[in-house]
Amino acid sequence: MLGELRNIMRSGEDGDQPTKNAMIEAFCIHARNLNEFFLENGRDDTLRASGFTTSAYKPPDNDQVRRSIFAKINKQISHLTEARTTVANEKIGDLEREQMYCFLFDDLRRFLSI
Repeated sequence: MLGELRNIMRSGEDGDQPTKNAMIEAFCIHARNLNEFFLENGRDDTLRASGFTTSAYKPPDNDQVRRSIFAKINKQISHLTEARTTVANEKIGDLEREQMYCFLFDDLRRFLSI
């Protein structure tokens, strides 16, 4: 789903603004779920990557860049908060979605190789 949403949004054939917003939300929710899966940092009942691999699995680095782009999902998509921004250049944009996708695609490749 994440890859297909990425492809549609990159093609420019993602429709009117409400449809674009829905696609951004769907992309971000899928990205957040996968990020929690690979980092293994969700709630106690969250599925973790290590439950589907050998003991060789180690979560990826969660550096500042990764933390900051995925944190935007919580403020802009997942939670109703007074901190939600209306400033266009502070919102999750093409660059942040591409960064999320690249992090997660690398995680998936590593996960599948174990």
